[in-house]
Amino acid sequence: MSCTKGKKIRSGQYHNGVHFMRQPHRVFTPGTKVIEKSSGQIYTVLEKDNKNPRTLIRIERDIDLSIKYVRTTHIHTIDYAEKLLKRECKKVLSEKKKNKKSSFIKNTSVQEFKRKKRDFNEQLKAYNSVKNTGGGVSIDYSSDPRGKFYIHRMGENDIIDGYNKTNLEVMNYLYNTLNDPKRMTVREHIIPKSRILDIFMKDSSGSTLNLVPDCNNKSDFYKIVNETCGK
Repeated sequence: MSCTKGKKIRSGQYHNGVHFMRQPHRVFTPGTKVIEKSSGQIYTVLEKDNKNPRTLIRIERDIDLSIKYVRTTHIHTIDYAEKLLKRECKKVLSEKKKNKKSSFIKNTSVQEFKRKKRDFNEQLKAYNSVKNTGGGVSIDYSSDPRGKFYIHRMGENDIIDGYNKTNLEVMNYLYNTLNDPKRMTVREHIIPKSRILDIFMKDSSGSTLNLVPDCNNKSDFYKIVNETCGK
């Protein structure tokens, strides 16, 4: 059972929504007007003996000038409620200004790189007569049934022309080496030019990374694409 007998039934944070925390003893200087929490009466802070604890305050009641000692937990300054109200008002969030949606800006750098890569691959891949695409090392069967390696398109880019010339030399070397009669045990197992072209032309992902000499990884390949097609 509560021993307050209803004295503080209408006080505290659950009644008025404000939590009165204990004020530090340093605010209770002599001459300060304070309110006793239990009675609501007004007192004035007086000088006290230095031997008294810091939390024990000497006060004088204004109506009859009676003096007593109370702890800081039982009193608060007159302007304390006003300070609490201002503090609570600051916690209320102000309405945020709605920022106007900025217009969508498309990232053109990615699209630009994809275009460069597509043009770069187009000039290195073998010629496709059906799609009419490809300008790199291809095979011509018009004069020789076994076919002949040649570069389908030249003169568009000096760097890519150099790559195609190097690839042409490598493919001819591979064909002659792999089909050398002195190294072959079975004469019928001749590797056709089309098979060499397919193996050398691209990896399983369809990339033309293998067609760029001295290119070890994708980072180097992308750098070459930007430097070659950016001119």
